[in-house]
Amino acid sequence: MHNADFSSLPGPLAELLAKQGRVMEVEANTSLFQMGDACQSFVMMLSGKVRVQQLSEAGRELVLYRITTGQSCVITTACLLSSEPYPVEAVSEERTRIALLPQRDFDAAFASNAEFRASVFATYGQRMAQMMGLLAELAFEPLDRRLARHLLRHADGQGRLEITQDRLAAELGSAREAVNRKLNVWQRQKWVKLARGQVIVLDRGRLHKLAELVS
Repeated sequence: MHNADFSSLPGPLAELLAKQGRVMEVEANTSLFQMGDACQSFVMMLSGKVRVQQLSEAGRELVLYRITTGQSCVITTACLLSSEPYPVEAVSEERTRIALLPQRDFDAAFASNAEFRASVFATYGQRMAQMMGLLAELAFEPLDRRLARHLLRHADGQGRLEITQDRLAAELGSAREAVNRKLNVWQRQKWVKLARGQVIVLDRGRLHKLAELVS
């Protein structure tokens, strides 16, 4: 893999992948793995963005986290360590390059390379903390607060966020109908404006107050 760029990765990991890994390139909206698939390789992102999500029996999505350049997939790591199948699915959101280390090489490096093992555990701990935060939000924070916070965080300088209500519901772990009701109330109050595939923030002050963020 002499043409692969590992500059975004820690030294020991870059060296290991250069010697024993392979690179896969996929276009946007490509399924990388699905629930129930066997986990066969350690995954590191070289470029692009991947969405990792859970699906309910009814087909409703919950976005757990995203993987970007220089990051690994913590659920892949967990499945490799436990020999369990994937409990989630992953989809590329843009053109993406991924380095893959076969399980046998991952197992050998994890057992013998302290730097590699420390890097894996550090990433695992960081991502687990983020997922615990997400679970706490879902369990204890009302939808309107989470929705307001999401709009404020992701809208551009003109207050515009290009996103469908289906996707917004998946980001918040809610039903589309519930998100739609909130947004329509806020549109009547002139806090937001709804357009096809867009939400436009009109009153940041109101949303800041609702989200309990400092303006």
